[in-house]
Amino acid sequence: MATCMSPAKVTPLPHYHQTMRLFLALFLACLLVQLQFPWWSITLVCLLGGYLLGRSGASAFGGGFAAITAGWALAALAPWILTHSTLPDRVATLLKLPGGGPVLLVVAAILGGLVGGLATLTGWWLRVTGGRGTTESSFTNGQNTSAD
Repeated sequence: MATCMSPAKVTPLPHYHQTMRLFLALFLACLLVQLQFPWWSITLVCLLGGYLLGRSGASAFGGGFAAITAGWALAALAPWILTHSTLPDRVATLLKLPGGGPVLLVVAAILGGLVGGLATLTGWWLRVTGGRGTTESSFTNGQNTSAD
């Protein structure tokens, strides 16, 4: 006797799972990309990640910001601790940062996070608007007022 199986109901992931998936994808991809390419290559990875995985503006920015901040902090902290280098303290002195190397690490991680967050937000925005660029009022009303 043949039974008719109904297709499994697919439930969407909760919002925080989607943001965590974006975070992990960006974190791993950017760590790998930065091994071979310059620092600004993270913008391309984050742009693509925001386009493909971003679910809202806030989650796109937050996921990109957190992933790049964590990645840059890890990438800067590991060699500093492993080699007992004085270079971060010297650079912080040149930049006249109070607090030395730890402050330099935090500043660098936050700046990287801003680059990553804004690039991810841009990718999400490109997907939402279809690359047409709309004003905020037309976007929030669900209408596109641009002349096509």
